[in-house]
Amino acid sequence: MDTFVAMMKQESFTDEKHIKAWLIRTAENKSINVLRSARMRKNQPIDEVLENTLCAPVNDSEYELLDMVMRLPEKLRTTIYMYYYEDMTAAEIAEALGISEHTVYKRLERGRSSLKIDLEGDAI
Repeated sequence: MDTFVAMMKQESFTDEKHIKAWLIRTAENKSINVLRSARMRKNQPIDEVLENTLCAPVNDSEYELLDMVMRLPEKLRTTIYMYYYEDMTAAEIAEALGISEHTVYKRLERGRSSLKIDLEGDAI
């Protein structure tokens, strides 16, 4: 909505392509501003988010796995949760956390490895 209000105030468009490019860029910038402001105002721990989530595990084994994920160190836990439970891509996670995609992949690898060790330990 803010983007279209800003467009109405803008007077110098040369053609339809210019309007389209301006709208896309302005919408992108305004959404980035919203994300930044929300992140500054409300930084909620992932544990609290999980309590309020709608995608609760269906059976006991899913609860156990989620419990194991929640016991991971914070960096690994956050990355694993965003990737598997929020269905975010590595690029989206990297942007959200302010890290490189390579770092996301390394954290996923370490998290999976840690979960595998935990799962093998529970099987014994």
